[in-house]
Amino acid sequence: MLPNAVCAGPVTFVAQTTDNIYRPVEIIAIPNNTVYMLEVRALGRSGSDRAGYIRRALIYREGGLAALQGVVNTPLTRESAGTWDVTIQVSGVNVQIVVRGAAEQTVDWQMSYTFEEVS
Repeated sequence: MLPNAVCAGPVTFVAQTTDNIYRPVEIIAIPNNTVYMLEVRALGRSGSDRAGYIRRALIYREGGLAALQGVVNTPLTRESAGTWDVTIQVSGVNVQIVVRGAAEQTVDWQMSYTFEEVS
């Protein structure tokens, strides 16, 4: 029997940060007994500061909570403001796209992600 496979994206969305605390801006439920490959692309801008990121992760869920397989891959980080960041985390049965801006600075984010899953 062939596995059930899905490939989707890009899913685009916007976000805004006003502090330097990591905050989830997108939450994706991971179905049970599934392997999920996620790629996130993010652009941030605030005044004359700017940044671009690409993050990739392999996430799985086998009968319990979601988990990362290894570490988040960071093939691109370009930024004029060194405190900003984008990453991928798991929480419960979900994967989260998480961003951090800077204290007392409004950062506008344009983001997208693509994914493949097999169950």
